[in-house]
Amino acid sequence: MQRQQKPNLLFVSNHGERNIHDSSSAGYSLLSTQLAIKGFNSKQINLLQDTLPITTSETNVLVLGNTDTPLLAAEQKKILDYISAGGNLLWLQDPSISPSLHSIKNALHLEFIDGTIVDNNPEISRMLQLEHAAIIPVLEYKLHPITQQMQNFTLFTVAAAIKEAKSKNDTSNPWILSELLISSNNSWSETDNLASEISFSPNKDFPGPLSLGIAQQRQVEINNNFIAQRVVVIGDTDFLANGNLGKGANLDFIIKTISWLTEDEQLINITPKTAPDLTLNLSATYTTIISLFFLIGLPIILFSGGAYIWFNRRKQ
Repeated sequence: MQRQQKPNLLFVSNHGERNIHDSSSAGYSLLSTQLAIKGFNSKQINLLQDTLPITTSETNVLVLGNTDTPLLAAEQKKILDYISAGGNLLWLQDPSISPSLHSIKNALHLEFIDGTIVDNNPEISRMLQLEHAAIIPVLEYKLHPITQQMQNFTLFTVAAAIKEAKSKNDTSNPWILSELLISSNNSWSETDNLASEISFSPNKDFPGPLSLGIAQQRQVEINNNFIAQRVVVIGDTDFLANGNLGKGANLDFIIKTISWLTEDEQLINITPKTAPDLTLNLSATYTTIISLFFLIGLPIILFSGGAYIWFNRRKQ
């Protein structure tokens, strides 16, 4: 109700990205529903057919997800033009980045560390009932408007580590980078197959703590006016899927992230009050029992109660 306009979240599609209309455990339909409740308008765009708005009176955030098929050169150019013009971006990227996304990575002066983040902390895994070392709980957060009110853990699965791209002679990086999500001291980026025995190899693995979520800002001059451009990059797509959105503070984190990207800082501190689990999965047996209770059992109970009251009154 406090939003003066509905920000548009433009999800890039047609390359194997997660679908905001997919109601399976891997889809983003629950995310789209929750964003709509919070006043955001989510829609998918085809970069080959649709025009990517750059300068507009509406607030737009481009959402770029992990791709199974490469982006074409024309699609890459549209995204790069959008970034150059000061457009805000949310990039969700799993390990093993596509070469077609390297130009976008370079434009943001970022690098993705090889491998998948794992955490060898048996006590935390036992307490949170984590089934695999590649399921990463983030228990502490770096200081940033997005995370300053975060109190509960967030949970990420098969995540990539991110770092700022630096070179000795490069002074052209205009981005101010802030770390958001940090893995524990016991973590590392595992470069071997996760199906085999997981152990740290000093010669090829990267020790933690590692960053799996960063926020960036810079000033961009548009028509003789300077605007603040915002970008958030997270090394995981699975934490927003229907099967994981209700775990920990995942929903709270993404709502705060998008509120920051749309420059609604006053709404970041409004924490969504949601149940720990947003979905209820029942077996066919339990579904049948519940259906029979409401269709047959409950009417019989009400009828019996009414008949008992009527009979007692007649006796009086």
